[in-house]
Amino acid sequence: WRATAVFDRAELELLISAEAIPEDRQVLNAIMFLTGVRFGEAAGLRWRDLDERSNRVANALIKLGVRPGDRVAYVLNNCIELVELYFGIAKTGAISAGILPRSVAREIAYVVNDLGAKVLVVGPEAVPMISEIQGELPSVDAIVGIGGDAFLPYESLLSDASAAAPNVPID
Repeated sequence: WRATAVFDRAELELLISAEAIPEDRQVLNAIMFLTGVRFGEAAGLRWRDLDERSNRVANALIKLGVRPGDRVAYVLNNCIELVELYFGIAKTGAISAGILPRSVAREIAYVVNDLGAKVLVVGPEAVPMISEIQGELPSVDAIVGIGGDAFLPYESLLSDASAAAPNVPID
């Protein structure tokens, strides 16, 4: 089975603030439980680090034009970036939409178009499929690639983005 967690803005800020949770195995346990991320990927991760990285994700998405209520879709296997992305999308007020990496290209195109996703984030496992359908995604303004250079590089976007919490009013 898979656990799903939904947080409002105040709960999210409390959850990832440095003061809320001691920096111990609770962080690893929560991340691994919610996402299935392997232990080695989460080793050494602290809430403070996750907060900073998710702020960078949020600010990068805002630079790409994402606003509250927009959709951000992603096609990723479980990874630390998925956790950063999930929290970062929440900090923009946008709606996150995960698409199974085992989907075929036409299914991904259908879901992305049905959502009207503004940004699509893809892992290396999805690059060939997304390259095939890139021209069939009219609502998508930007495709971000994690772990490759086929699209806008995730790490480059984050390195150019502020680590400060985004100033986004969320209802």
